[in-house]
This record gives sequence, C-alpha cells and structure tokens, in this order.
Amino acid sequence: MIRIGLVSHSQSIRGAEKMLLNLCILLKETNYIYPVLFIPDINTGNLVKEAKKHKIECNEIPSNMWYIYAKPYEKNSFYQYCQQINEHTKQFRDLFINNNIDLVINNTLTNLVPVLSAVGLGIPVITWVHGILDSYFIDGYDSKYRLLMDRSILKLSEYIVCCSEIVKNYYSRYVKKDSILTIHNWTYDPIIDIKFNRKSNIFVCLNAFEFNKGIDVLIEAAKLLRDREYDFKLELYGDGTEKEKIINKISLYNLKNYIELKGRITDVSIAYKKSLALIQPSYFESFGMTVIEAMAHSRPVIATKSGGPEGIVQDGNTGFLTEIGDAEELAEKMAFLLDNKMLAEQMGQEGRKLYEQKFTRHVAREKFVSIIEDTLTNFKEYTNSKLLVYDLLNFIHDKNYVYKYIEETACAERDEVKEKISQNLNESIIHTNNKRIDISKLKPSRRIYRSKKYIIESNKDAFNTISIIIGTHFQKPNGILRLLIKSVNHKDYVLREAEINLNDVSDNSKVSFVFEEINKVLGHRFILEFVPIYEKNSSKISIYEYRDKGTKVFKNKFVNLKNNLYFELS
Repeated sequence: MIRIGLVSHSQSIRGAEKMLLNLCILLKETNYIYPVLFIPDINTGNLVKEAKKHKIECNEIPSNMWYIYAKPYEKNSFYQYCQQINEHTKQFRDLFINNNIDLVINNTLTNLVPVLSAVGLGIPVITWVHGILDSYFIDGYDSKYRLLMDRSILKLSEYIVCCSEIVKNYYSRYVKKDSILTIHNWTYDPIIDIKFNRKSNIFVCLNAFEFNKGIDVLIEAAKLLRDREYDFKLELYGDGTEKEKIINKISLYNLKNYIELKGRITDVSIAYKKSLALIQPSYFESFGMTVIEAMAHSRPVIATKSGGPEGIVQDGNTGFLTEIGDAEELAEKMAFLLDNKMLAEQMGQEGRKLYEQKFTRHVAREKFVSIIEDTLTNFKEYTNSKLLVYDLLNFIHDKNYVYKYIEETACAERDEVKEKISQNLNESIIHTNNKRIDISKLKPSRRIYRSKKYIIESNKDAFNTISIIIGTHFQKPNGILRLLIKSVNHKDYVLREAEINLNDVSDNSKVSFVFEEINKVLGHRFILEFVPIYEKNSSKISIYEYRDKGTKVFKNKFVNLKNNLYFELS
C-alpha cells in the first residue's frame, strides 16, 4: 500500500481545499494508494468533517503563517516567522515518519514547512498549483521574497501540477518543461435529471461577490437587456465584500424584478437544473469550476476571456467567450441565447460531451496515478542542485542569523527611509491645505516606466478634476504625466485627456488633472491610464495606492488593472 500525505494549507473548504479532498477520494478508490490528509487547526474548519464522511484519515498539523504574508524587512515579525518555521518543520518530520508517508502532495504555493520537512527526510514532493493570484491579492508584502519562495518550492518538487494551461504557462519559465503539466480540475457527474428546459429564461452566476469576479459588469449587461425589453431572470449565488455595492447597483438601475441574490449554495444542481445558461463574467480565473459544472449539467456558458475559461469554453460551440469588462457584448450573447433556445440546448449538449472527454474524475485519476507511480519509480534521492536550494532556504530562515542580520542592517535602513517618507507626505498634505491622510494606509506603487492603469468608481454625479499623490523617491523627475480617462464599457474611446508638468512636482505631493466636466456618472466606473513622458535620464515616479485594496484585475497576457488608487474627484 502506497501512503500519500496530502497537505492542506487551510482547514476550510474553498476551491483548492475542495479539490484536495476530491483527490483523496479518487486515490482511495484505487485500493492501493492510501491518502492521509494533513489539516491545520483541524477542529476549526469544515474540511475534516467532509473528509471523515468519505472515511479519509486526517491528521492535525501546526498552523504556519503562509510565506506570502512574510515581511523580511520587519525584524520582529520575520524573526518569529523563522522561529515558527524551524519548530514546525521538526513537528512535520515526526508526522511524516509516524504515518509512514511515501510521497507528499503539497497543496498551493503558500507554505514552506511541508516541503522543507519532506526534503529533509528524502521524501519526494509533488506541488499542486491552483492559480497565480494568491500573491497578487496580498498587498503591502515583499514580492521578491514571495517569488523566491515560489521558485524554491517549484525547484524542490518532482512534479508541478497546474489546474489550467494559463497557470502552467505562467510557471513554466521557472522549471524544466518535463516537470510541469496540466491536470484539469474535475467535477462529479450530476445525479439528477439534467434535461434542458427550453422554457427557462434564467441566467445563473455562481461567483464570490468580490471585485475581480465582474458582477458589476454583469449587472450593467442586465440593465442593457432590460432596456431592450427582454424577459429574463438573473440569479446570483454567492457572498462577499462587494455585496452592499451589488445591492446598491441593482437598486440604482431598478433591476430588483430581474436580479435576485440567492446566497451561497452547496448543491449546485439546484441552480443549474432550472437555468438557461451560466454567466462567468470574471476579470481573471485561473480555471473556472463553475464552467465545467454547467457543462456537466448540459448548460451553455457565457464566459469572459479571463484565463482559465479560454481553455474550457469552445466559442460558438459550447457557449461564448466575451471580452473582459464588455457589458455590451455580454448582453448581446445573453440576448442571443434567449432568442435561440434550440441552439442553446445544442451548445449545452456539446459542453456535456466536452466534460465527459476532459473534466471527469476518471480522466483526473488516471493522470494523477500516473505521475505518482512515475515519481515513486524513478525518484532515488534529491539531486545536489535541489539540496543546494534546500540548504539556502534553511540558511535564510535560520532564526539566529536572521535576527542578527536584520537587527544590525536592514531594519535600521528601512525605518529611516519609512520615517522620511512619512514626514515628507505629511508635510506635503499640510502644505496643500488638505485633510490629513493616514500614511500607514498608503504606499507608493512600483516606479512607472511606461504607463499604469487603474479602475475607479465615481462617487460624484459630475467632476472635472482628479487629484492623486505622486512620489518621486527623493529625486527630481523631468517631463510630463498624461492622464487618459476611459469608460469601462468603451475602453477604446478616450473620454477626457489632461496632463501635468513633472518638473513642478515635489516628492510625495498632491497633483490635480483638470479637464472638461464629465456629468451624470454617479456609480459609473472608469479606467484611468497614467502615461509618463520622461525627458532623457529623468528619474521615475510612483503613484500612491491604498495598502488594503490590493486587488489586481488581470486581463489577457497579464496586463492588469488595479482598484486601489488613492484619488479625489471634484
């Protein structure tokens, strides 16, 4: 019997955790691979309850801070973090030894400890990567450190399993091509009658109520559909931080008779059975579980070209792919399905065929079993190059070395710079007679070389000025900064344009762009593109952002928009 240790990064059941549990179930069905699930804070979440329903053996592991949250430049927190790594690595080793683990599957790029423990014992590791957003949603932390840890874990893994081609392509630059592969997520075959109902006019969306999920664009599309006098319903299943904004937007557009918030749902068949189609309007999706769920239920899918769905939806065959943020195109595809129910049914049937070919549990089990057997057959010991990475990780996180180094060098320097920035920003705000801004809530962006885009939502019905804070990094830039204002729904058309002279800008000071008034835009969303045109040898500027709104909205080819700009409209 092969004993596989599957390490969860969380005790709750969300996307990645759910797939890890599903993998436990698949492996157990082989009757010769025995899964052992390791869960942090085992009694505080629902993962262990679901695992026990399937008679999966579970073990509690120490809860370790994810490295994506680590701050190497803060001496106390990083020292404690390193101390925790040292202690927990020893505990993990004992757990792996006591459970006779032959191979470790490390779930997500978040935690060093299980990998360090496995390598120290000579146990091979397979890392399962579920997306590329984890680090980008964590604002205010050290991106260089995160990337170093990502690459180290990938280097130490015998195989890296990615949930989609877009994730695989992103991480392929860091590893050997024969060590990284795609195994699509899978969903279980519905046990209910999935017959298509041509009388249905219900669209469903099963997304978290978060900014990057594109619910606001879907509401815009629903408004367009209503204005064209279509009879339809839109059911939103989910919850999240954007719920109040969603409710307000539905009320603002008077769409209460068309859109219904249904809350979270555990039995997704209830939603799909009565639906005409699924709408997936996200700005970025690493995979798109709801897409294959809808296909399993023989329902067509309208999804954005947001990454994962592009490798699932066959445009014009199993549904439609639309441009990100394009409410007009989304409304057109929804109207098409309402007008062509027979074709919608055919698309659903084609989606069902594709599900059976690529996204069933049987396909996934065959691929996972194959790489597990290959790893156990061919792995002898860790190579010298991998052991070098292992030794460097241990050296970096040696608590005694870290404390001494940070105490004497890095912290002193960073504290001095941070204090200087704080003083300059506060002085500039007082100098410009504006309200005092808490510096701890802001941070400068990376230096801007070409352009930088943000999404904002207007909190005024009309405005002709946009003010931001610019950082020059204690230097004097030369050139101009141009602002291009576009509507989210018409992003190829520039509504307004303005510019400022960078020669006149002080470090960490407020600047204002003035233009012809834009009116009747309360609640409307705009793209702001800042384009610096530097003179030769000019230093580069940054734009101040909120620390706690670090969402990046990824578009095609990883060109991103952010919604964390500090700005004022007047």
